[in-house]
Amino acid sequence: MLLRPANLAPPRTGPNFPGPSPPFPEDSMDQPSGRPTDTREFMAMWNAVTAEHLTHKLAGALQELARRVPNAPELGAPQAEAIAPLLIHAFQVAAAKEGGVHAAVQFLVEYGASPAPEP
Repeated sequence: MLLRPANLAPPRTGPNFPGPSPPFPEDSMDQPSGRPTDTREFMAMWNAVTAEHLTHKLAGALQELARRVPNAPELGAPQAEAIAPLLIHAFQVAAAKEGGVHAAVQFLVEYGASPAPEP
């Protein structure tokens, strides 16, 4: 028996309002649903998608900038995609309350001076 508060209309069904879909047989409790379980997980997923989008967009812009700047070396897609996340982080440093352009440049200087990670 389905209990419904008196002030709510029954769910609409029909071609424009399909009813609830049955679970797919391949779904199981052991597999992640792809949906966040709480706000923190949602924000983590949102930040990951946003970072991926911005990296892709900035990588394309970097390649175009390299083509337009006189005497600049060609910047291929792999190089642009490797540099883009670092520049995005520098932009975030610049946008932070205590940041700014000087802080962003300092971040890049310190990153460049640090030992390269092992492959």
